[in-house]
Amino acid sequence: SLSPHGKTTMSPELFELQVRDGAWAITAANVHQARVMRDSGVPRVLIANEVAAPGDIGWLGEQVDAGFPVVCYVDSVAGVRLLADGLTARGVAGRLGVLVELGVTGGRTGVRSLDDALEVARAAADSPVLAVAGVSGFEGIITATDAATAEERVDEFLDRLATLAERIVGDGLATGTDEFVVSAGGSVFFDRVVDRLTRVRAPMPNRVVLRSGC
Repeated sequence: SLSPHGKTTMSPELFELQVRDGAWAITAANVHQARVMRDSGVPRVLIANEVAAPGDIGWLGEQVDAGFPVVCYVDSVAGVRLLADGLTARGVAGRLGVLVELGVTGGRTGVRSLDDALEVARAAADSPVLAVAGVSGFEGIITATDAATAEERVDEFLDRLATLAERIVGDGLATGTDEFVVSAGGSVFFDRVVDRLTRVRAPMPNRVVLRSGC
């Protein structure tokens, strides 16, 4: 499935064309962009970032109450608690879908190890206001080293992301969701993303989502 980066254009006209042509969602970088997307008629938004500001968490709570499908990232237990506490303070009745972000060494965000990622997933699964809806990562910043090509390093990262997805679902942490999202950027290595992530084997439906768009 495709969830192109709407942040690149912030054009409601292009959002409409992309959704009409079959985009599963539009990707935002923050809640401000997500609000514009929803107000422009986008039917589903993927926020490819952690959400921590109280006002932004409040907006997410409103979307949960309204039944609007929006998901965001989590990459630390502290971030999970901040998000859960903010939603609980609003009295949210449902669950906000979150994607556990796996990062790369030297990258900006994301959990660095599978063990840490599973700890984040467990914290989110234990919350009555969050649902572990999938995993996500960004392979586009991976480059070659003296020891390996960029393609080899990308494949290794994507295999770790696939393993994380299988572990989360296998451990029963995919709570409150009918399908499990496995997502990567896919702007540069989209063929490799599809090849590696469609190998995920888990006892529930999974959806491979490309967030290409730069």
